[in-house]
Amino acid sequence: MGILPQIYIEGLENTPGRTVYASLNAAGGKPTGSPATAYSFGGAAWDNWYLKHQFALNREGLNKLAGNAAGYAPIAKARMQGALAEDESYWHGWYSRNGGSVTLLGDHFSSDSDAPAIVKIGLLATLLTLLMRATAAKNRSLMEKATQRHP
Repeated sequence: MGILPQIYIEGLENTPGRTVYASLNAAGGKPTGSPATAYSFGGAAWDNWYLKHQFALNREGLNKLAGNAAGYAPIAKARMQGALAEDESYWHGWYSRNGGSVTLLGDHFSSDSDAPAIVKIGLLATLLTLLMRATAAKNRSLMEKATQRHP
């Protein structure tokens, strides 16, 4: 059952009415301040969200900085270009060919409202329970057969 909170967090995304994860900071890195809203997550949750959207976020950041050479812009551009280059070196261009983001299990449970997610998580928990019961019954059956052969 420990997977349920993970699925919930994976499914959270920014929407026009709710910011869950802050964008890249001015230097193209992890935000340093407090979470943006009461719905926001930081720390490890932000790191995982960033990895999920790394290519798309950095491509969007570079587009915003196009033609800007002031302040942190050169540093941010270099960081973002380095992150985009990781797509080719580590993932052989997978992110660029697939929209710049990864879809995880929790993404299939996401919506603007938490209610549908809770219902879907309840269904998932029910299915997992049924699967565990079926597996336990099969294991009991196998154990009984094994003890009958070798008393």
